[in-house]
Amino acid sequence: MKVDFFANLQQSIIKSPLIILVVFALTQIFLIYKIFVNHQVIFSGDCALFFECAKRLLLGQLPYVDFIEHNPPLIYYFNLIPAWFHLQFNLSADLVFLYYMVIITTLIFIFSYKILVNAKLQFSIYQTFLIAIVLFNITVLETYGQREHIIVLLIIPFMIVRSLRFENYAISKLTAILAGILAGIGLSIKPWYTILIL
Repeated sequence: MKVDFFANLQQSIIKSPLIILVVFALTQIFLIYKIFVNHQVIFSGDCALFFECAKRLLLGQLPYVDFIEHNPPLIYYFNLIPAWFHLQFNLSADLVFLYYMVIITTLIFIFSYKILVNAKLQFSIYQTFLIAIVLFNITVLETYGQREHIIVLLIIPFMIVRSLRFENYAISKLTAILAGILAGIGLSIKPWYTILIL
C-alpha cells in the first residue's frame, strides 16, 4: 500500500503543471545567486558595449553621430531600462543588466506558460516547451544577455503560437499580436536571423 501511495504521489507531481513552475523558480534562484557571485565574468564584452551605448543615448548622444557602432540600434534601446537604473541609482552596471535579463526571462516564461495552458493542451505535450526554456536559460551562462540569447527568448512565444496554430489550436488575437511583437523586437536586433524562422 505504501509503495502504491508513493508511486501515485510521484505520478501526480510529475503530471502537475506546478512542478514546472517550481523547477523554473529554483533555476531562477540559482541564476540570481550565480550572477551575484560571478557577475563580472558573466557580463560579456558585447553586453558591456551595448550597455555603454544605451548610457550614451540617455545622456543625449546620437548613435552613428556622436558614437559609432556598426550594429542595428535596437539593442541599444533594449538596454535603456537597466542603463537608466544604473545612472539614477548608481547601481553596478553588470548586476543591474543581468538581473534585468532574469526579469525578462521570467516574463517570457510566464507568457509562454499562459499560452500553453490556455490552449488546453495535455501537460505531457507542453511540458517539453517549458522545460526547454528552463534548460536553455541555465546552460547559456557564457553568453547570458548577449544578442543571441535575447533573440531566442523573444521568439519563443511566437514559435509556440505558430506551432499551435499549425495544429489548429485556438489562439486569441491579443496573444498572437503580443507574440508577434516580441518576435519582431527580437529579430530586429539581428535582422539576418529572420530567415531562420520563415
